[in-house]
Amino acid sequence: PLQIGIASISINGIFTNSEVQSDSVAYLFNNSSIKNNASNLTRSMQGQSDYVFNALINFKHTSSRIDFSLSYNTFSKRINVIGTGDLVDEYEFPFHLVNFQMKKTFVKKYDFVFKIKNILNSTKSYGYLDSNTNEIFYTKKYSPGISFSASFKVNF
Repeated sequence: PLQIGIASISINGIFTNSEVQSDSVAYLFNNSSIKNNASNLTRSMQGQSDYVFNALINFKHTSSRIDFSLSYNTFSKRINVIGTGDLVDEYEFPFHLVNFQMKKTFVKKYDFVFKIKNILNSTKSYGYLDSNTNEIFYTKKYSPGISFSASFKVNF
């Protein structure tokens, strides 16, 4: 039978619910103690998203030895900086990342790879969330931009 190629789809996700309970007192290396100045003594773990989602579509064209892949990744808001005193926690907000890769193999020994990252030109954003109104006050927004790269590899 004629085989044109092999396709695969991969999907995975992680759902978590983390909680950190800090003491009201912080103990120092010299056995002294001070009041814990964290704005929230009970909070999610820093850097922990409630969910992370990944998807990958891959196609290997057998006769031409060209592989194509398209990937997607996102996550829920997560604490970036723990608030202290009157400052509340700063969050990193969801970022939708789509990447494309094409690899061409020549004579089973040479690989040419072309990549495009952040195809959607998504913006990274950080800020504070007003717990009463759910309004976001941004502290930083930036676009990492769309990037292109190409490489050539010799397999020995």
